[in-house]
Amino acid sequence: MSSKFSLAVDIGGTFTDFVLLDHQRQIVLTDKVLTTPHSPERAILQGIDKLSQRLALDLRSADLFLHATTIITNAVIERKGSDFILLHTAGFRDVLEIGREHRYNLTDLKLRFPDPVGRRDLRLAVDERVSAAGEVARAPDKASLMAQLGALAERHGVHSFAVCFLHAYRNPANEEMVRDWILEAFPDAYVSCSAAVAPTQREYERWTTCTINAYTMPLLADYVARLRQALAAAGFAGRSLMMTSSGLPLEFDRCVGYPIRMIESGPAAGVIAAAFLGRLAGFENVLAFDMGGTTAKVGLVKNGEPQVMPDYEVGATARAGQ
Repeated sequence: MSSKFSLAVDIGGTFTDFVLLDHQRQIVLTDKVLTTPHSPERAILQGIDKLSQRLALDLRSADLFLHATTIITNAVIERKGSDFILLHTAGFRDVLEIGREHRYNLTDLKLRFPDPVGRRDLRLAVDERVSAAGEVARAPDKASLMAQLGALAERHGVHSFAVCFLHAYRNPANEEMVRDWILEAFPDAYVSCSAAVAPTQREYERWTTCTINAYTMPLLADYVARLRQALAAAGFAGRSLMMTSSGLPLEFDRCVGYPIRMIESGPAAGVIAAAFLGRLAGFENVLAFDMGGTTAKVGLVKNGEPQVMPDYEVGATARAGQ
């Protein structure tokens, strides 16, 4: 009978790394192959084949597949996501450009911020309003909205949508109503609602997070579907989990709708490993450094616990002092 084993995979911009744990023989094996950017699952199958040959293992004996990746991060940095329609509260079309007016270099007169991921011509104003107290002051009109949205989606061939309304974190009723209308008209659409993706105050941060989610959701959904098919064809029938940026592994289905949770999932896993290894070596304070082919990341472990930031910036064009 084949030995049971678990497999962890981390896809980076240059290499795809593997760690295999053979439970019966208590063997830990590592390997790496070159990443295949256009079909990342190909590199995963290549690495699994290499490891299986080294230990004479059959993928049908694997009980766990744990996956971390920088695919979503790199898609944002390299601007390789999908077009989406942004439905926004009327009068707030330029929230993403206005931002918070935070200047990372006060003396730079030619300061430039990254452009939003969404196209400006794919923004649709919605006549709706929720008050700061969470009261629905005006509900959207279905007939008018869906006529405009249907024409815009058909003209540009878009099937991903970001619904971003003012004060939706206090009351998501209008966002959820519009989401249901979109799914009724386009059953295969990808819909991101700001109140579900980032239920916090401040429309710029919430809308930015939501638009990145909409920008990358088709990419992640397509990748996960291909990966599942490839693993099933190779005989894998165990549990499949994806690492998130919080360090919590989740089932594939729970990740597909929220690709924003996958940003920096690989480095998050690395910081958790650094904390674990630090404790084994007797160190409570550890500085973890992750050098990838596209980006480099630093994490801090203090008193044995990885430190967590409440916000994150990806795709910066410059920083103070550069």
